[in-house]
Amino acid sequence: IIPRFSLRLGCSPPSSLMANTFPFERVVVTGGAGFLGSRVVDKLKLRGCPNIFVPRRSEYDLVEVENVRRVYRDTNPDAVIHLAAVVAG
Repeated sequence: IIPRFSLRLGCSPPSSLMANTFPFERVVVTGGAGFLGSRVVDKLKLRGCPNIFVPRRSEYDLVEVENVRRVYRDTNPDAVIHLAAVVAG
């Protein structure tokens, strides 16, 4: 899903797009439990996003196409922020 505009976290949102609320009701954040993703989820909460879903690999292994379809079916998101990655450090 491609959002209708680009959200730059950390910057004030354009007043024409949102007053005190985030413009999307249901947002999926892949990697939302990780280092960067957890901060993005926090920012979404601060912006008033009411429904944030963070898929966990144990339930939705998004490497498998059917699991990607299932996460879309289960959540019906307005926007997806994809931050999931396999990293070593």
